[in-house]
Amino acid sequence: MPKVKFTSLSIQNIKSKANSTEYFDSGREYGAGALGCRVSPKGKKTWFLMYKNQAGKIKRFTLGIFPELSLADARKK
Repeated sequence: MPKVKFTSLSIQNIKSKANSTEYFDSGREYGAGALGCRVSPKGKKTWFLMYKNQAGKIKRFTLGIFPELSLADARKK
């Protein structure tokens, strides 16, 4: 799970690999969940949020697809 400083340019420049790869924002604040971008082998980039629920179980919530959903809008969601 590589960490990247998310900017629009850094997301555009992420290259796809043989397997899906998840990148996480290195600038995240503690307790805010982890904003991530999953890149498929075909290059599709999907925003998601990982967080712990009240039971302590890690959950994933899909926000949308880049570039239809921009970085700023993904952070707002």
